[in-house]
Amino acid sequence: MLSNLPFAQPNLKPPVTTTEQALAYKAELQKIDPNVEYLMTLYLSPDLTPDEVRNAKKAGIVGS
Repeated sequence: MLSNLPFAQPNLKPPVTTTEQALAYKAELQKIDPNVEYLMTLYLSPDLTPDEVRNAKKAGIVGS
């Protein structure tokens, strides 16, 4: 059954670098298939701040 398989986030251009972007992208994906559990991440870059990581964690965005 496909619903049990994990899928990796694609290399988006531009990459998802903020909590707001990740939540917006998740909302787009959920419109396509609301029965999938989407686990969002942020793109690791020099611009990613500790505060943004904390905001993401509060919003349910996971790290890897």
